[in-house]
Amino acid sequence: KEILEHLLGVRYSSPGGCGLVLEPPLCRLEHARGSVPAANGYVEANWSREDGLVRLECTIPAGTTAVVRLPAGRYRVTSRTKDAAADAAVEHSAPASAAKPGMHPDGGTASGAAKVEFRVLAGTWTFSPSR
Repeated sequence: KEILEHLLGVRYSSPGGCGLVLEPPLCRLEHARGSVPAANGYVEANWSREDGLVRLECTIPAGTTAVVRLPAGRYRVTSRTKDAAADAAVEHSAPASAAKPGMHPDGGTASGAAKVEFRVLAGTWTFSPSR
């Protein structure tokens, strides 16, 4: 389970699995796809590298929120839900690199690379690099 969570970049940020962090790892892998059990279902993640950035499609189960951390850059965020509620369900945050040097806001060790964060609610989301 831990290997799958590491390779997919999915980990719990709160007890019970209702809060998650999705952060594809910095490694030599070019892509990964799979699912990890969460409190209310499964988190699905499918990511691939594109010119130094990451394209991510993820599904967050009902009753769960997630922070998505990606390499710094511009991303277009879309949802399979095409309504105003979907637009309101994504919050773009300050880059994780704005936190204390060496630490992510949730207490994890930073890789030193600049990141951008998005907070998302339940649903299926696609983060595509935009130039």
